[in-house]
Amino acid sequence: MTTPIWRPRSCAHRRRRRHRPRRRHRPPSNHPPSGSATAAPAEERATYSLPHASAAEGRTWHVVLDTCVGEIGLELDGAAAPHAVASFLTLADGGFFDGTGCHRLYTGEVSGLQCGDPTFTGAGGPGYRFGPLENAPEDGAYPAGTLAMARSTGDPDSMGSQFYLVFADSHVPPDSAGGYTVFGRITSGLDLLAAVGAEGVQGDAAVGRPKVPVTIEGVEIDAG
Repeated sequence: MTTPIWRPRSCAHRRRRRHRPRRRHRPPSNHPPSGSATAAPAEERATYSLPHASAAEGRTWHVVLDTCVGEIGLELDGAAAPHAVASFLTLADGGFFDGTGCHRLYTGEVSGLQCGDPTFTGAGGPGYRFGPLENAPEDGAYPAGTLAMARSTGDPDSMGSQFYLVFADSHVPPDSAGGYTVFGRITSGLDLLAAVGAEGVQGDAAVGRPKVPVTIEGVEIDAG
């Protein structure tokens, strides 16, 4: 029997959101890809391609994740992690994250939500993978509020669209590839994430699908 793909239920009833038009900034696309990348399935490649690191413009960006549990403010560091920021901005601007959910919750020594996979399986992505690691802590410390890229164990060139929202001080020992790319921080909504974490994981496991579904309804980029 095929296991059905889990998708977050609608949580529009949790909070009535006021409509705000998305502020768009389209990063430049007339550059060849930078960093190391590997091909993904053709059906994904046709839609998204790895942007050049210059799209991050070497500066700070302010972003709002509009989720069904509230707004989560992010600050992206385009100087410290240009490849990751350029990728995130390009995907957000293209609507990649709209309607996706945070499919995995970590509790305990590591406390965070993993988001950015449109398949809700942990295996999906934008049609490309990239590296190398950027701004990865050598001591494995990820303070509350850290925004970091997800990747495969031992593979520094496996980053794509998935990212971690860390809502409590966490420690993840580096593996053979190193640590995890930190490309920004959470500036608001940390209490909302902590509340989701406090509700726990389905089946009361330490890691798994959150009991409280979190759906990303849209992403707002402040181009100012």
